[in-house]
Amino acid sequence: MNKNYNVDDILLEIKAKKSRQGSSAATTIPAAFPASKKAEAPLVNQPKQEAAAEAPKAPETPSPKESSLDSFHFESSSAASVQPTKTVVETVRVSTPAPALTKKETFKVSIPEDDGLDYQKYFSNLQDEGEDDSFRFQTDAAPSSFVPEADPMEATREVSFQGSTPPPPVPEKAANKAPFKLNFNFDEDDSDNSPVEEPQGKLKGGLFPEEMMEEEPKRSLFGRKKAKEAVPEQNSENSYEDDSELDDYSGAADKESVIRDMKMIKAGLLIRLLLMLAVFGVSLYLAISATDPRLTLPTLIQPETQLRNFMIANTVVAAIGALICSNVVGGGLIALLKLKADCDTLPSMAVIATLAQGICFIVRPDLLNMTLDTVSSTEYTITMAVSLFFPVAMLILLFALVGKIMVVLRIQNNFKMVASDRSKYSINMLENKGLLKEWTKNLDMEDYLVAYPVKTRFLSKFLEYSYSEDYAEQMSTILAPVSILAAILISVLSFVFNDNVGMAISTFAAVLCICTPLTATIAANWPLLRLSNKLTPNGAMVAGYESVAKFADTEGIVVKASDIFPPENVTLHAIKAFDQSKIDSVILDAASVVCSTKGMLSGVFTKIIGSDKSLLRPVENITYEDSMGLSAWVDGKRVLIGNRELMINHGVEVPSMDYEKRYVKDSKNIIYLSNSGELSAMFVISYNPNSAVMDELDKLADNGMFLIVETSDPNITAEKIHEAYDFPLEQLQIMPAKTNSQYHSMTEEQSSAPARIGYIGGAKTMIRALCDCITIKSAIVKGVVIQMASLIIGYGIIAVFSLVGDLGMLSFSHLILYQLFWSLIILVLPNLKKL
Repeated sequence: MNKNYNVDDILLEIKAKKSRQGSSAATTIPAAFPASKKAEAPLVNQPKQEAAAEAPKAPETPSPKESSLDSFHFESSSAASVQPTKTVVETVRVSTPAPALTKKETFKVSIPEDDGLDYQKYFSNLQDEGEDDSFRFQTDAAPSSFVPEADPMEATREVSFQGSTPPPPVPEKAANKAPFKLNFNFDEDDSDNSPVEEPQGKLKGGLFPEEMMEEEPKRSLFGRKKAKEAVPEQNSENSYEDDSELDDYSGAADKESVIRDMKMIKAGLLIRLLLMLAVFGVSLYLAISATDPRLTLPTLIQPETQLRNFMIANTVVAAIGALICSNVVGGGLIALLKLKADCDTLPSMAVIATLAQGICFIVRPDLLNMTLDTVSSTEYTITMAVSLFFPVAMLILLFALVGKIMVVLRIQNNFKMVASDRSKYSINMLENKGLLKEWTKNLDMEDYLVAYPVKTRFLSKFLEYSYSEDYAEQMSTILAPVSILAAILISVLSFVFNDNVGMAISTFAAVLCICTPLTATIAANWPLLRLSNKLTPNGAMVAGYESVAKFADTEGIVVKASDIFPPENVTLHAIKAFDQSKIDSVILDAASVVCSTKGMLSGVFTKIIGSDKSLLRPVENITYEDSMGLSAWVDGKRVLIGNRELMINHGVEVPSMDYEKRYVKDSKNIIYLSNSGELSAMFVISYNPNSAVMDELDKLADNGMFLIVETSDPNITAEKIHEAYDFPLEQLQIMPAKTNSQYHSMTEEQSSAPARIGYIGGAKTMIRALCDCITIKSAIVKGVVIQMASLIIGYGIIAVFSLVGDLGMLSFSHLILYQLFWSLIILVLPNLKKL
């Protein structure tokens, strides 16, 4: 029959020992860890010497009577209410020599009635009736499949397994210290006064603060400039210096300036967009009225009687549109003259060509060959030799403004995350060839492009990456000059075949209008805006196309084991104590080592000790032994925590395999704890898959990407991850233990890191951003390819009609419908895949 431990006596014994050790530290133990000489690890085959090296023990506290309990035993008839079984317990009051303990302290197991479900997710029934001396947790309720609502892949602070952990502070008066409680209420813990990392939830809605400063902006952000290396500002409240121009966002002092400039740029673009809508409407009305006398016009500009004035009106309207979009027309022309054509070059040349057509017909109205055909006594029609393409050019400028508004909206969205006060992560590419060789030696990669996260306080060069050249602009450097030369060529041939200057110039305008896609600035910026709208609410951002192109070819991602199996999905089923007199030491030693490494089990042990980290003991020389576990020094004793291979390697006797098999049913795992060369306890643990993590890993596998996992838990193997998540084994790699410390130093928090891809949260967000980069790059490339197809087809159509002398059969309405048709295809087909 099982005996139950009196938890009051156990905790009282812990407090008594701790108090006696603290009161006698000055006389019996000068220093737990002398600075002049570190404790050396004894040889495995010399357990006697190791035991001799231990610190002197404090006098033992009288043990409780035999009638006290041997195990913690919980029973519940329902998941909603878990209460300790009422048991008559005979206790012995133990008086301690420590003067600070003036009142009886109790060891309480606190399980509120409404916390049964959460209790059950950490402890499940261990079906083993043959062991009387086990330290176990039982419940009659079915195991819970609880999945936390919070981000399960929450980022944790990277730690290095080198060096030592400073001892916890000792309170001045033990009498004022709260009693030690093993807390099994895993929902709320008010006793934890340690700093808690800010929750990594979704960012708040809304773009920016509503206030707008009335000062003139110090710079224009609408352009690409080479920015100096950004250095974060330490004091965000200090006003920035009155520089003549601010190249990039360099710190909190520039936040208001960037917000103000973005607002002013967007407001200016929206005003221009509204004006261009009006200009396009007027131009379209004039173009239709040229052949439809039912549309009334002032007598002064009626084409039937005042053709030159009519052409002047069309040309003036087009010129007004060019002035409204002077940044597009002027910028594209300057880029062409510098032999660096961009997405604005073809729109600017289309406008210039239509203005040339207008000037030609102002000088020579007779070239239009306008004729009146009488339909009835009151109706007639107007025909012209060629059509006027002013509305097409105005529509091209209108869409160019839409593309630029998309750029500003994307930057505003991304800037919310970049300017956040929270700690951020930047994704970098691994360039260390030595580490690449170690991490990918069993993986079949082509270019060995591996991405890893770096914690940072500031994301630098944000505007530079945001305005980076996209794929459409890269193609424009070739397509724009080729299209212009092709337009000149077909115009010359038209003149040779038709001997008509007006038709030759109209051919030149028609070719440029049909070879300038409406989506010239939208094909790349629309997918990037989709990406921003998707990632920003989840605390991530991809700055621009340069970032997409750099990381879209990523072949491998480095994550921590705690990202794959979050603490909420790690269950402690039972603790088997091999030395019943040291249950308290077993728990505290294990908690001290695990919490020092920020391992996956740290959450479980932190809750067990009531989140009172002052109870943790000093830990030194933590070392992870590959695929076996951790070795460390706790309270002057050698502590091993790992699998049976670790124990055997250090000469510690472990139970037989048959004994283990009784506990490892249903994918459970065993962790052993050894103190001073003797086996102290065995922990029965299970690692459960997380649904949110599984979704991201499925995307990773579908994209053929490899997963490299850094871990200090010997139970986390490639086979374990494959079993839990069905992730392909050939795409999995466990990071060699010898590179762990180097990886930790690489990922330590930095003052600044590149703002190509940044995120707030865990590795799940990083995986999502990288997978979305692949999707977005594919959409942009497909869109630009479709644009090229539309350009070639359109050029062929204009060439045929021009050379046969029937260009008049193609009106401006045909060109507008052609452009709208291809624009719909470009915006829809490449973006069908959901992010």
